[in-house]
Amino acid sequence: MSETTTSAVHTALAAAQSEFGKLTKQQKASTGKYSYSYADLAAVLETVRDVLSKHELALVQDVESSITEGGHVVVSVSSRLLHPEGVISTGELVAPVIPDRMNVMQTMGSAITYMRRYQALGLLGLAPEDDDGAGAGNSNAQRRQAARQNPPAIDNGPPLPGEFGPGKDADPWP
Repeated sequence: MSETTTSAVHTALAAAQSEFGKLTKQQKASTGKYSYSYADLAAVLETVRDVLSKHELALVQDVESSITEGGHVVVSVSSRLLHPEGVISTGELVAPVIPDRMNVMQTMGSAITYMRRYQALGLLGLAPEDDDGAGAGNSNAQRRQAARQNPPAIDNGPPLPGEFGPGKDADPWP
């Protein structure tokens, strides 16, 4: 992340972050092998736009496309958080446009939207939550606690040369 900032920019961002509402994953998608939920770009921007404005912050996202020497189309997105006292910038995300089931323009639009969404989430410190009530939060916390209490066994393979001790066989490399 490249930055030209003052403490006023960081203060404004911290104040805005404390006021962002809950961002929920309300969109559903399926790849055929698995399905998942996500917060779309419109939901991300709706969650932050008024709060950013209140703190004199503006999210600006630049999009560019180009053609490589090999004739492939690539798109890039870079995001900036503007404030009267300075700027916070992300690096550039670049993705190839590889048409699959969509035409080139649909594929390009999909890649741009994906990169804009993830750059906004990262720059603003947002993490969407599942929209299934308090139960999911509790079950996730319970699963994490159970995993800490019963960690999986790890097989480290045969001992390395010079690695001896209780339960270790003799050096396998004489």
